Amino acid sequence: MANFWSSGNSAAIPKRNFRFLVNFGGLPVWIAKSTQLPNFSVGEAKVHFVNHEFKYPGKVTYQDLQISLIEAVDPNTSFELLKEFSNSGYRNPSAISEDPEGGAQNSIIFKSKAVRTVSLIHLGGPSDEGGSDPLNNTYNLKNAWIKTITLPQSLDYSSEEVSDVQITFAYDYFTVEGGGDGFTEG
Repeated sequence: MANFWSSGNSAAIPKRNFRFLVNFGGLPVWIAKSTQLPNFSVGEAKVHFVNHEFKYPGKVTYQDLQISLIEAVDPNTSFELLKEFSNSGYRNPSAISEDPEGGAQNSIIFKSKAVRTVSLIHLGGPSDEGGSDPLNNTYNLKNAWIKTITLPQSLDYSSEEVSDVQITFAYDYFTVEGGGDGFTEG
């Protein structure tokens, strides 16, 4: 009888929570500290008929996704995230100049809903490096945009913790690639 754990079959090895990559903008993958995987829920519509209740699937709602990044010195994580936020079209009120007729020349309206493609790669096999291994699952957030950036909230001389930055993305839907079964829809 073959030994399950030493069989050499990489498909039998469970995926680990600490084996993941986050690709967002030009930030290096090593600054990702933690993340969630995309989640969704399906609403329901109920129809009452005599003494029965029938349920039908309703709208799909995708929950926001939060990523925790290490506050690095080079590249400066906070600065890069704020620059990315600015590149999506946001302008501070101080950047708005008034024209002589009283209207604003610049607006605080986002140029585009889509900021970047955000990809989360859950690594499968023990020797892969995030390539196109069929054991990897790649979750691509579609039409993702920055909803919240939370900079380090407390600086403390008595703490040895690494500072981190929280970023929350809203997105319309996601796709999944990999997993060995060809599933590509979210």
